[in-house]
Amino acid sequence: MEKYGQLMFSNVVVRRGEFFEAEERYDKNDEDVIHFDMITNIRRSVDDRGEYYSLTVHRYFCGKIPDTPPDWYLKKNWPFWPEMDAQQAS
Repeated sequence: MEKYGQLMFSNVVVRRGEFFEAEERYDKNDEDVIHFDMITNIRRSVDDRGEYYSLTVHRYFCGKIPDTPPDWYLKKNWPFWPEMDAQQAS
């Protein structure tokens, strides 16, 4: 996924009473998503100020993602029954 996005923040610290809101940007007509942020690697830690969570944030640009899903993606969609693929191939 790194070819479709970029690392925005690698160590966002969120403490009690705080929050981090990821961003989702739409086009000028508010119809299509242009980019969105994904929060990953949520880690709980404690320091001298108390408990906190550390987050990593990536931004994905929808225009870079291909319109046609790759072959591996189609096979992992639910429901997937191998016998249906065999019937369609014949």
